[in-house]
Amino acid sequence: MILYIYLLTVVAITNAENTRDEVELIKNLIRAEHSDALPRHPGQPVNMTFDIALHQLLELDEKVEILMVVAWIRMFWHDPFMIWNATEWSGINSVTISPDKIWKPDLTLYNNAENNFQGFDQYGKTKITVYSNGEIVWFIPSVLRVSCKLEMTYFPFDVQTCPLIFGSWSFDQGSLDIHLKNSTGDLTQMTKSGEFVIDDFKASRQSLLYPCCKTPYAVLTYNVTLRRRAKFYLFNLILPGVLIALLSCFSFFLPPMSGERTGLVITNFLSLSVYILIVSDSVPPSSDTVPLLVKFYTILVTEIGLALMANCVVISLVVKTNPVPGWVRSVFLQNHWKKLYSILRSMLSTKFHLKDSEHHEKNMERENNKLNGTPLLHTSLNQDKSVNIEETEQNSVHDTTFSCPEKISYLKNISDFFDRFAKDDEVRKDWENVVKSIDNICFLVFITVILASVILMFSKGPHIIL
Repeated sequence: MILYIYLLTVVAITNAENTRDEVELIKNLIRAEHSDALPRHPGQPVNMTFDIALHQLLELDEKVEILMVVAWIRMFWHDPFMIWNATEWSGINSVTISPDKIWKPDLTLYNNAENNFQGFDQYGKTKITVYSNGEIVWFIPSVLRVSCKLEMTYFPFDVQTCPLIFGSWSFDQGSLDIHLKNSTGDLTQMTKSGEFVIDDFKASRQSLLYPCCKTPYAVLTYNVTLRRRAKFYLFNLILPGVLIALLSCFSFFLPPMSGERTGLVITNFLSLSVYILIVSDSVPPSSDTVPLLVKFYTILVTEIGLALMANCVVISLVVKTNPVPGWVRSVFLQNHWKKLYSILRSMLSTKFHLKDSEHHEKNMERENNKLNGTPLLHTSLNQDKSVNIEETEQNSVHDTTFSCPEKISYLKNISDFFDRFAKDDEVRKDWENVVKSIDNICFLVFITVILASVILMFSKGPHIIL
């Protein structure tokens, strides 16, 4: 017990002596150092080494063009007045001192977007470590909020580069010379972001001469390259817009006289307008460039509007009663066009697994028979007309109340009626065939243009990542 008590007493006395030595050492260092005096030899600048490590990406606000990141600032410099012999001070090799007790560089983030534009003293006043050989290390955890000019041309497949510009506020390069510790910033502790991927974090050093001053200043620039993840915009904005536009193409399969035809296109137009409002909230208001997503939705709205106009033209054609003009017949009712339609429709039906090829061939055969021969309805009507005339003649033998001229006039009126009916029916069927041809052309043209718009949009994006 006596030995144990003796050891505890020795350890306590030793710790007390070490603590007293550290306190005396700090007092001695602070007495020898003035917090405003540059720690340098006459005619020489203070050489400081700077490094930064990104820890977390908080936000990239496109509306106000501000980037917020959590960063660890690391500064290293040498103070020739903060040197001591560790053997004379109980082997103490380093001490920690408050930053307001000794000189420290007034390094500032030049493109700071905070309300209070200050140096790094505002971030908690972390301690400074001083080593016996005069080396000083200052680590500062900070939240950096910087202004960043954004290029939104390829949004949402855009790549943004935001600079972090550091430099001294009061000391020129002759008094404080800042150097890079590494050619790139540190990303080893970076937390993964769900919206952006940091591709690069390059650093550069410049000596800049400002209009206000006669001597240059050392400036360090760290460029953070951010690549946007487009999965959210792909599944929530791009694909729904493409599907809505494609649905408008299938309106050409509906009967022209049905009220659902234009109603489908108008509904798709209104649905796409809702998505345009969402896009307008996602894209920053800027007049410098038009984002790629805005151009894409403008194209989709234009295509749906043209589809609505095409449907209105088709509906107006199907109710016409005048004969089909010759040039319309030569363009839309010739066999070579119908063969082309048949080939294109068969290719498209194979691509989309449509099983309507037999029905289409029957329709084409009926149309070719009508164009190359006597219309079936007209033939049947003529047959019915001859039968009715024969029946009328047979009945007239037993009817002695009508004279011969009256009978001839009566039969002529019946014949004229059936002739007009057959001609009107033939004109109606001609216009129906013209409308079918226009529908086929419109469907193929619009679906091709929409798919080409999607391909063009994805090809414009320089770097696409999901």
